[in-house]
Amino acid sequence: MPQWPAGLLILGDSLAAFNPVYGHGMSSAARAARVLDSELARGALGEGGTRQVQRALAEVVDDPWIMAGLNDIQYVNCRNLSSDLRLTGPDIAERLKFSDFVSGKSIRSQKVCEVATQVLSLNAPQKVLGESRFLSLLHSDTTLPELRRPPFRPEELETVGLKPIRGDVPLTARS
Repeated sequence: MPQWPAGLLILGDSLAAFNPVYGHGMSSAARAARVLDSELARGALGEGGTRQVQRALAEVVDDPWIMAGLNDIQYVNCRNLSSDLRLTGPDIAERLKFSDFVSGKSIRSQKVCEVATQVLSLNAPQKVLGESRFLSLLHSDTTLPELRRPPFRPEELETVGLKPIRGDVPLTARS
């Protein structure tokens, strides 16, 4: 807004409403509440201060908003009306490809999964996915083989009334 109303602050779903599948709504609201508490404690709401506080609130929901948006725009028949270049820019295809690569690698690499989980759970900023340490990890960490079928042990299959497929190797032998 060119002219922010004096004394107005928005947070929670008024600031950013998320697709619930990502689990970012309450976490983002809590992060914004923490920022608001900090800003109030330092007396930031003086003359014209609400605009700066609102920017600080918006900043803490930016990472989860972009992560959710990047996933949501991939839904079939999704109309992307955003003007944010991170969701519409010329490199969007590369961003989506990188996101898919990290997701795929996370399934088979414990260290990559740990970093990605920290970012997705909002315990680390999204920028760590672009840092050299993580990019190096993507190519150097031990990658588990792709599973062709669920690695159930014979006793697990028996529990659900199934029989092992000929040639199945027990999980303990694969580990």
